[in-house]
Amino acid sequence: YKTQFFNVSTSDDQAILDYAGDQTGNIFITDSILSTLMSAGRSQYSWDIVVNKYGNVLFFDKRDGSAIDFVNTFETANEYNAVEEKESIDYPRNLSKEATMINQFLSQQLLKKDVKKDFEEDHIAEGDEYAARKAYSYRKYELGQHKLIVRCTLDAYEANPYAEEGASPEFVSIKAANEFLPSKKSNWKTQLDSSASMGVVIPDELKNNAAKYAKWVLEASLADVPNFHLAFVTRDKISADPENKEKKKIDHAILGVYDFKTEELAKILNLNMANAWGIINLIVQNMLAQEDGKYVIFKDPLKPIVRVYSVPAKTFESSDEEDD
Repeated sequence: YKTQFFNVSTSDDQAILDYAGDQTGNIFITDSILSTLMSAGRSQYSWDIVVNKYGNVLFFDKRDGSAIDFVNTFETANEYNAVEEKESIDYPRNLSKEATMINQFLSQQLLKKDVKKDFEEDHIAEGDEYAARKAYSYRKYELGQHKLIVRCTLDAYEANPYAEEGASPEFVSIKAANEFLPSKKSNWKTQLDSSASMGVVIPDELKNNAAKYAKWVLEASLADVPNFHLAFVTRDKISADPENKEKKKIDHAILGVYDFKTEELAKILNLNMANAWGIINLIVQNMLAQEDGKYVIFKDPLKPIVRVYSVPAKTFESSDEEDD
C-alpha cells in the first residue's frame, strides 16, 4: 500500500509560515494539537506539545511520532485491563497503531477516485504522487485581542440529498470505530444487525473512548464540518505475518458506515465550544506571560494535570537540523 500519510507540524507548514510572515495572526496551531488541548480534561494517557514563543507570537507544535499522531483505543474504559506484554497485538501501543492504520486506510477507501476538488493553498505534501487524498483549510479565530490561525483537516465532501438544487456540497469527517476484543456481551458482528443493539453499541463506544471522540468532534467543529461518517470495523482474521513469522497479520472487516451530525455528537459527548475556547485562552495567556523561548506542555500520565516546562532551544531537534 503506497499511500503516504503526512502529519506535518505547525512550524513545518509553509502556508502557516506565510500567514505568520504576513502577520495574519499571532497564534499558530493545527487542529489535532488544538483539539488535544481543548479535550485535555478527558485524556487518560500522556502526551506533550512543544510551544515556541517569540514576543507576542506563539507556535504550538508536536514532535515527530508524537502520541498526538495516533488514535487511542479504550482510553476512558472503566472495565478494561490493559495487556502488559509489549509483543502482544493487544498491547495499548499496538492497539493505537492498529486503530490509526484503520482510520488512515478508511479515509481513502470511501473516496471516489475520479472526483477531485481544488483549493487555493497547496497540499502540505504537494508534488508527492503517493500522498493521501486530503484537503486542508486555514481558519482564523479571534481570541480576545489575539488572532489564532489553525490548519483544519477535511476528509471528503458530498452533496446533501436534502439540500436545495444547486446547493454547495458539504464537507464530511470520516472516522472508524474498531473492535478488537469481541465477547459474548459485546460482539459487533451480531449487535450491529439490530437497531435495538445499536442503542447499546454506540453509547458504550463513546463512553470507552470519550477522549478520542471529543478530539474528533472538536476538529470537525473547528473546520465547520457538519457531517460524520463513522465506520464500525472489527478484526476478521488473525494469522502469522508471511514477512515476519514472529508478528501477527490482522485482516479487518467493515461492518457498516453510519451517518451522524457533528452537532448531535457534540451534545451526546457534552462538549461545549465556549468551555473549550476558555481552556485555550487560559493556556495562551499563560504562555504569553513567559519569557521568549521553548516550552513543553506535558500531560501527566497518572493525574488529570497539565504541566509546563521550560526547555533549551535545541531540545527535540535532530542532529541533521543541528548540522544545517
